[in-house]
Amino acid sequence: MIKVSNLTQDFTDVRALENVSFEVEQGAVVALIGPNGSGKTTLMRCICTLQEIQEGTIYINDVDITEEPREIHQMVGYLADNFGLYDDLTVRECLAYTAHSRLLELDDATEVVVDCAKEVGVYDFIDREVNTLSRGMRQRVGIAQAIIHAPKLLILDEPASGLDPEARIDLSNLILKLRERGMTIFVSSHILAELEDYSTEMLIIKNGRIVEHTKLISENKNTLSLTTLKLVLEEPFGDLSFLLLDLEENVKIIQSEGLELTLTLNESELKQHELLRFLMNNNVPVRELSSVKRNLQEEYLKTIQNN
Repeated sequence: MIKVSNLTQDFTDVRALENVSFEVEQGAVVALIGPNGSGKTTLMRCICTLQEIQEGTIYINDVDITEEPREIHQMVGYLADNFGLYDDLTVRECLAYTAHSRLLELDDATEVVVDCAKEVGVYDFIDREVNTLSRGMRQRVGIAQAIIHAPKLLILDEPASGLDPEARIDLSNLILKLRERGMTIFVSSHILAELEDYSTEMLIIKNGRIVEHTKLISENKNTLSLTTLKLVLEEPFGDLSFLLLDLEENVKIIQSEGLELTLTLNESELKQHELLRFLMNNNVPVRELSSVKRNLQEEYLKTIQNN
């Protein structure tokens, strides 16, 4: 879906990006994380063709963004951190204007505007002027404008800014829904706990360099999809490591402390319920088997400190 190669950008005496390269498959939700001034916004603006590329290349769906920028505009939706709205227009008018600017047909635009307003939760305010809306509601209108043309790639810079807790949950659900449609999404945010809810990949940038690109969920069934599990036993059980050899290395013990063990499971080959059935059939006294949620904040801090 996206292929960035050797991207380098300079601003006066500051190098914003240096030799940035990565690839992202269709349907991924990428958490773009890094300190302030690390180059996140510059990278997103380059992908959106809002920043002229100095060195390197970017391809979206095999289209060179420097060769076919107009085609890229139809593929991409972008919400900037500090976006603007026409305050004297109603929500309906704002969305209609965006729809027409995206070259949607007049007959289709009316229905699309209504559907999009419902999807982001601003339909009840659709005929109110934007200048009467709260910061959170304005943020929702901005997101609606970014997705109204059903882009293949959606880029969101701090989309949860100004949203209350309920609206942030709605945003997470919306991102999951868009991902189910096959949309590829980049989200830059400092609220790492929320990124855990929907991200499939983590891209960490520091001082203009990519220092880590990790898949949190594998979208390729032929690729290992490792899940971390916590196994708690009711009582001690012999040599569990020896028993797990029967599972052909699809399960490995990575930590053991008393009756509590941490395992990695290759879910592309063995599902959690199959592992539980195997353990029960072999009389392992299981009290608890549960997934361990990856803590992006801990992983991010560890990566930043080590680079």
